[in-house]
Amino acid sequence: MNSTAITSDQLPNVVGGLAEKLDRVLELLEKVGIANPFSHHKPKRRIVYAKEACTIIGKSLSSLYRGIKAPYDPIPSYKRGKLLYFYENELYAWI
Repeated sequence: MNSTAITSDQLPNVVGGLAEKLDRVLELLEKVGIANPFSHHKPKRRIVYAKEACTIIGKSLSSLYRGIKAPYDPIPSYKRGKLLYFYENELYAWI
């Protein structure tokens, strides 16, 4: 690997070359299936309940309940009677 100094005139060409190489690396990683584990999983507007919501946001059940009542940036939730539910896409947007 050459460690020559890059001049300001060479900078656009070097950055362009790096961008092309990065695109190739990302393509290879996507083919292998390890580039972005969340790119294949697009959240849907489907109803999830408390335990699954805990798994999505990575918090315990008690933290989930505290987060619902948080004064700033509460966890988006809905309640119908005694049933508490969430929408998957809103939880991912909240994260």
